[in-house]
Amino acid sequence: MEIYKKVKGRSFNYEIAKQSIDDVTNPLNNSINEKCSRIREAFVSQFDDHLAQFYYIVGQRGELKRIMLPRNLVKWE
Repeated sequence: MEIYKKVKGRSFNYEIAKQSIDDVTNPLNNSINEKCSRIREAFVSQFDDHLAQFYYIVGQRGELKRIMLPRNLVKWE
């Protein structure tokens, strides 16, 4: 919830955030797969797939999801 709040800033709404997190973490809901697909489309539309593949979320439906970017290139401020 803290990360969500930092990302959303002033537009943060606790109830909306809670519902969104519940949706993407519910294994019986397809929400996470829909979000991953949209994120992938956004990256592929801007970059060649060879580069984009390191930034979008990968993982089979119902399985562990991950981002392939090497962790030493991640900077959280």
